[in-house]
Amino acid sequence: MSGRAATVKQADLTRYIAGTIKAGVVVGKIKVSPDGTVTIIPAGMPGEDGPNPCDRLLD
Repeated sequence: MSGRAATVKQADLTRYIAGTIKAGVVVGKIKVSPDGTVTIIPAGMPGEDGPNPCDRLLD
C-alpha cells in the first residue's frame, strides 16, 4: 500500500455509478487512473484492450 491519499474516494465512485445507472446506462467497466481520472465504459462496448484470453478457459 502506498502512503498517499486516494485521488478518488469510494463515495465519489458510488455517486458516479448511481448517476450512470440513473441515466439508463449499464456499467460494464470502470477505470481509475493514477491522476484520478475516472472512465466508465458501458456494458457491451469493446474495450481498448480487447477480450481477455483467459475467458476461453471459463467457457
